[in-house]
Amino acid sequence: MRVTKVEKIQYDTPVPVYDVINAIPYHNFIIHGNSNYISHNCAVMDEINFSQAGVKDVNKAKAHMRETYNTISARVKGTFKHGGEVFGKLFAVSSKRSDSDFMESYVQEQLAAGAGDHMMITDAPQWEVLPPETFSKEKFYIAVGDRHHRGFVIPDNQCFPEALDDLKQQGYTILTPPVDMRSDFLADFEIALRDLAGIANVGALSFITQESLTLCINKNRRNPFYNDILQIGVHDAYTIEEFFHEDAVLPEFKHTSIYIHLDLSLNGDRTGISGCGITNRKDVTGKDGSRVSLPFLTHMFSVAIEAPRGDKIPYSKILAFICWLRDRGYDIPIVSRDQFQSEYIGQQLEQEGFDSPKISLDRTPDGYIALRDILIDQRVDMLDSTLLQDELVHLQRDSVTGKVDHPVGGGKDLADSFAGCIWDAILQNPGTSIPIQSIGPAILGVNKSNRSNHYGNSVMSTLASMYKR
Repeated sequence: MRVTKVEKIQYDTPVPVYDVINAIPYHNFIIHGNSNYISHNCAVMDEINFSQAGVKDVNKAKAHMRETYNTISARVKGTFKHGGEVFGKLFAVSSKRSDSDFMESYVQEQLAAGAGDHMMITDAPQWEVLPPETFSKEKFYIAVGDRHHRGFVIPDNQCFPEALDDLKQQGYTILTPPVDMRSDFLADFEIALRDLAGIANVGALSFITQESLTLCINKNRRNPFYNDILQIGVHDAYTIEEFFHEDAVLPEFKHTSIYIHLDLSLNGDRTGISGCGITNRKDVTGKDGSRVSLPFLTHMFSVAIEAPRGDKIPYSKILAFICWLRDRGYDIPIVSRDQFQSEYIGQQLEQEGFDSPKISLDRTPDGYIALRDILIDQRVDMLDSTLLQDELVHLQRDSVTGKVDHPVGGGKDLADSFAGCIWDAILQNPGTSIPIQSIGPAILGVNKSNRSNHYGNSVMSTLASMYKR
């Protein structure tokens, strides 16, 4: 069927619609009315964010929904086009769960691509969509946050204009739901925000929260790689180490072991590289009240390598960078790697004297579970990497398989490399190295008598002379 004429039709009385069918073999969408069939140019996909019924892997379900959407869109564009203009309409309808839902991600992709001129987005809270008489006329205030600010119900004594303006300046959005919904927001703010206000929670299904990351990020330190992503390929003359600013590295990294993990790719995805070390220990109180000393880690660097168009990820340059770090005096006992495309570089690393075990962050969730526990205990001093935070906060764990993965269209190359180097360090768990100059003062602090101080000074001098040797 081809469109030869387009006319606007207006009925004086509504036309009942009982069914929408797919007319095979041409797959035209037909509305079945009272007495005849009317060819129509509309397709409706309802609850597209909840298509995973019967599918264990949510991400596979979302990928399937994207494929279905693209197939229907292609048919509408191919069938209902006339004079270069598409008269077909595709309605994608769904409730929300998180900001990484299929529909939320798709809308953002289209807007970022400049395709918003042919889209009509209807997104409003229930109290603006339903008839006014549905709810009470009395309102209350809520503050809607973001990934860095947790939303909350504003107390009645803080609803004056100056206080509300102060919240807006802090980055909050102020909404006024009907007072009928107050109990819902007080009971579970995030659920009410999603179901009643229609606002997708940032990282609502996240395995790792932004709050846990923020508490561990050190704003006073800088990543030695000033850019999160480096475009370096096989055929250019760039090296990775020329982008590494060693003056940003803490001096204690010269006195501790550095653990590096490579999340490798070939040309399509990015390759993530991260390094960390155990620099201290922290006493953590368990649920039973007991205290245990656990490793404290410091994040050394993270960077994503992206091949230029038509080029490949330069494995030889990655190897050269790691060897360069060792030549600069850093002790690197382990450079782990994932399963994908890793055998060749693993052999090269072992020939250079590095231990290079395979660690998969995809097959088992152990590495990410350990990372989350460390973040909750605040046992890591993290660098402020925007890309790393974005990947971590959007990670989701499948409740059936236990797998931790990124949403469809997202990535976790840098997140895998960071979790991998942390997991390397935890598995090795070496003793924290103590600079020999600090042993003498520690001995002096134990005994405060004059005789002991004299002895302590002698010990400190002896140890210092040994260190100079």
